[in-house]
Amino acid sequence: MKALPLACIIALLVIPLVLADLGCIQPVGNLFVQLSSVPIAPYVGEQATMLISFGDANGLLSDNITATVLIKQEDDSVVLEKVFTTDNGVVSLKPVFNKAGNYHVSVDFQREREGDKLYQPDDFDVEVKSSEYPVGLLISTFLFGILVGYVFYKTALLTRIFVRKKKDTQSIPIKDAQVRSKKKRM
Repeated sequence: MKALPLACIIALLVIPLVLADLGCIQPVGNLFVQLSSVPIAPYVGEQATMLISFGDANGLLSDNITATVLIKQEDDSVVLEKVFTTDNGVVSLKPVFNKAGNYHVSVDFQREREGDKLYQPDDFDVEVKSSEYPVGLLISTFLFGILVGYVFYKTALLTRIFVRKKKDTQSIPIKDAQVRSKKKRM
């Protein structure tokens, strides 16, 4: 029964890894724009968190950036249009989607030190799901964690039994040899 708590802990630790999004990167010239979202595929009616990062080969841009973010559905109807200004290279966005489907996120931006030069990377595609929670995924991940924990527990148990038996079999011939030598002397 010690395997069940261990399996539950492993399952709970695996769930955030399954739901994490490392982001999508669109290059534009010698710069890049990265979009990361939590959850990976937002759900209808729930607030999603999106981080838009601006960078180059040296890391995040630290100069003033003005960005226009436009979120459109596949039928080109505008869901959100927002203008941001940032000096640390990261913009946070918290949209709420009303319909399931595929959306396009376009990010156009300008760097203050480059004047009127406008950067327009390719659009990011975001899938919005109608199901509130991916129950099947969570259940299968939890069951997988229980299975992994059980396997670890059984492996440790079998290893301990094997080591004991090996110690017992090594000690028996030595005792038998001592008993036999005593019998021969008599």
